[in-house]
Amino acid sequence: MEQAAVAASPQTEAEFRRAQVLFRQRHGLQARAILEQLADKRDANAAIYCLLADTYLAEGNDISDNLLAACENLANRALQLDSQC
Repeated sequence: MEQAAVAASPQTEAEFRRAQVLFRQRHGLQARAILEQLADKRDANAAIYCLLADTYLAEGNDISDNLLAACENLANRALQLDSQC
């Protein structure tokens, strides 16, 4: 079964919404901790990967090469699941 076909569980959806709120409130590190756990789950979706990448990019000019590489990896994973991402 392809990962894209797996629906996110209600718990994953609730945690993702919590991470969205934290990120909007500028609590990026807290949002990132939640999203990193969600990204490792079988039911992770493109939105999770994109928001996780956003938490890295929010570091602005201080972003490291490692975080840029992580963002690229997350973007590729998101595109594999949703080409419209």
